[in-house]
Amino acid sequence: MKNHTFISARFTDDDKTIIEAAWQDNADENIVRTSTFEKIEGSVEWEELMSLMTEEELHENTVRYMREERQQFEEMVMQIAQQEGLATELSEDELIEKFVELAEQTENEINEQALFKFK
Repeated sequence: MKNHTFISARFTDDDKTIIEAAWQDNADENIVRTSTFEKIEGSVEWEELMSLMTEEELHENTVRYMREERQQFEEMVMQIAQQEGLATELSEDELIEKFVELAEQTENEINEQALFKFK
């Protein structure tokens, strides 16, 4: 992209055919633009991207992005669950203690409520 500096790129689909590239505006570093294009070997966009990174790096960026998105999603879900009183944080020792308590109960003592609380 003219007058821009390449930042990063990743695949956006499971088939690894659509690519999103991020570019920083040379005139204003606060402006980041993205371009989306199909992976077509020999196309201008693909060849420009391959001059800036390898296909292996593109795959690595995709995996890294997916992991980061998953982590952010999990953190958000836990935050919402804690705010709503649906989850509490237990230390490893507390978790082990709860598990031992549950394991020591006989089958008759374990009811749906106890299992729900354990979860």
